Amino acid sequence: MVAMRCQNDYALCSYKYDPDKGDPENHIPPGTLLKEVPAGWICPRCRAEEVKTAEE
Repeated sequence: MVAMRCQNDYALCSYKYDPDKGDPENHIPPGTLLKEVPAGWICPRCRAEEVKTAEE
């Protein structure tokens, strides 16, 4: 799982992206790595349009 943080305030978001599950609510199929998520995808938790991982 990858911890997300908002681009707009750099606060850690509690959303954890799991590539094994994807993001079915936003049409991201299971097995999709975060780097493969299409442009325009937003964090389902904080709704940030630009997201980074906690490691970035």
